[in-house]
Amino acid sequence: MYQQKGMGPSPRCRTFYHSKFSSPGQLPPQYRPGLPPALRPYIKKDVSQPLVAFTKEDYKNAELRCLTRVDCSSVIFGFTAESQFYHSGTLQVQSATFSHHQQSLQIMASRHGRNMKIELRYGLFSKLNFEIRQYGQSYYFIKLTVVYTQCPLFYNAEQRPGDSYTRYTRFNPQKAGKEGFWKKFFGSTAMQMSFVLNTFFVKNIWIYYHNFFIGRTELFSFLDSLSNSTASCSIQFSPMMDNLFNPHRIDLYLLTEMDGCPWNIRYCIEAIKSCGDVGLFFMDYVLYVKNERINVKENGIFNETWALRLFSAMYEFLKSDISLGSLEFSADNQAQRQKRDDGFVMIKTVSVFENMNIFNLSPLGLYYSNS
Repeated sequence: MYQQKGMGPSPRCRTFYHSKFSSPGQLPPQYRPGLPPALRPYIKKDVSQPLVAFTKEDYKNAELRCLTRVDCSSVIFGFTAESQFYHSGTLQVQSATFSHHQQSLQIMASRHGRNMKIELRYGLFSKLNFEIRQYGQSYYFIKLTVVYTQCPLFYNAEQRPGDSYTRYTRFNPQKAGKEGFWKKFFGSTAMQMSFVLNTFFVKNIWIYYHNFFIGRTELFSFLDSLSNSTASCSIQFSPMMDNLFNPHRIDLYLLTEMDGCPWNIRYCIEAIKSCGDVGLFFMDYVLYVKNERINVKENGIFNETWALRLFSAMYEFLKSDISLGSLEFSADNQAQRQKRDDGFVMIKTVSVFENMNIFNLSPLGLYYSNS
């Protein structure tokens, strides 16, 4: 049985993450194993490989890490609905670090020749979805979808002449031109990143021939470190299908059919839109797929009571699960769930941020009413 020496620092497994399915010759020389020829075909991505799923019991006793660095070539932004991931934009990535001890995901990326930093706090995670496929005895292809309740922070990275440090300044998505493209990223509620986890201990023959066990140990350390740092976030292992959403239909509807609608309804619409692109998608789904738009107007006249109930219920449904894990929506059921019998009513509040205004219909603004 292999045992580490008790003297000196404990040797640790060095873990490298690939997003380009190339040969192991790109690893640093001291960690470059001579893969047996039989294993090399498994390095290539093959979506026909079955997904691997785990439970928390599988990895709950794994070694916890302070951080996990992953090497992925790009990050895709968008939103989710049921088992679909809807793309809205892509950034080329230089590095990505899950800083478990700081509870944040930090990404260094580039766009139009400009370096930038993206930071997302673990506290904003709503759901983590893993698609894991095993290749050979030591490779795991991981596609991770992170759903969050508030968009990440975007910084411009700049190192001026004479400075020994890098300056980070926030992007302003309201600007046109070079910074205008950020609007589509600020509307996202999910990001997707892919990488290959492979683990090698080439200095010890016993471990080299048992790298399947070591590889799984490293994977479990990653999963357990995330799980312990994001206790309130759900972790799932299920396939996600890629998709695209065209908002033209709902944009046109809001500009024409909802033009001149009562202020209360307009506020609810703005509250839904402030949830991000997923808000436009959900309005399009309810109004067109479920055909609720026919009840919003009757003979060209707004049915204000029903429209207010409908859009308020849509907002609350979105806020209860921004990942839209289910599209089973009913305005009547949602309104009944929200009904209060304690004399309190909701008031409307607006949270003003640098990048957007968030409209709220939340219990934070309750006041007592005798009417």
